[in-house]
Amino acid sequence: MMIAMSQIRDIPPALPEDIDPAVSELIMGCLAKKASMRPATALELAQRAEKLSGKSPVGQFNTRMIETVKPLPQTTTIIDTVENKVEKQSAVWPWVSVIAVVVLTTVGVLIAILTQPNPTPTPTPTETPTVTPTPTPTETPTTPSTATVFASDVMEQNVDVVETLLVGKGLIVSRVEGTPLPTGDPRINTVYEATPLGSLPVGTTVIVTYYVEDTTQTAPSN
Repeated sequence: MMIAMSQIRDIPPALPEDIDPAVSELIMGCLAKKASMRPATALELAQRAEKLSGKSPVGQFNTRMIETVKPLPQTTTIIDTVENKVEKQSAVWPWVSVIAVVVLTTVGVLIAILTQPNPTPTPTPTETPTVTPTPTPTETPTTPSTATVFASDVMEQNVDVVETLLVGKGLIVSRVEGTPLPTGDPRINTVYEATPLGSLPVGTTVIVTYYVEDTTQTAPSN
């Protein structure tokens, strides 16, 4: 919008110095900001341009056509008038073309500026902070320093089961073969004594005594 207002309010730049001052004044008049300072019609513009060449403006008749009454001079005068008009038009039209091009260019620039859409600002990328995960401390398993063994854990239990239980508690098992029983007795390999029991330091040796099969039995005689 500021550019458009500048085009409307600011004075046009000066034309090159090699252009005739009168022609330059006419061109600048066409570019005037106020309508009252510009030529009202194309005819007025053409007439002002013709005056720059020092000849009669377009639309006026040469007085020589009225003064002569002789056929031959009149014919010659008419030819001269036509030639003068052609010369005038040939001299004026280049300047009219220049003025028209300047006016059209100025109008085109103003239209392009006024109709140009406002540029959409490019969004600035926002940096995402990097979050470093906090390491979770690893809990170190605490090894118990003591193991508790109750009588119900070992008494009347299979010796293999008792040994597995005590070793899992961090104790050492010492198996002792105890009282022999006849073959087929269901108490064979069953623990009937264990010592020590209760709350024991890890690494304590527990002596486990269990029933065994009597291998000294004699077969009955026939």
